[in-house]
Amino acid sequence: MFNMPKSGSQCPKKEAFNDNRKKFRYFIAIHKNILDSQMTY
Repeated sequence: MFNMPKSGSQCPKKEAFNDNRKKFRYFIAIHKNILDSQMTY
């Protein structure tokens, strides 16, 4: 299905981990923004 690099067994897990971290950081940032905007009112 995919054209895997030679270290194919490690790559997808690493990618997924990084992606999850990005999503998590994004999620936190959004909630921080929401909280900050609520605090200003």
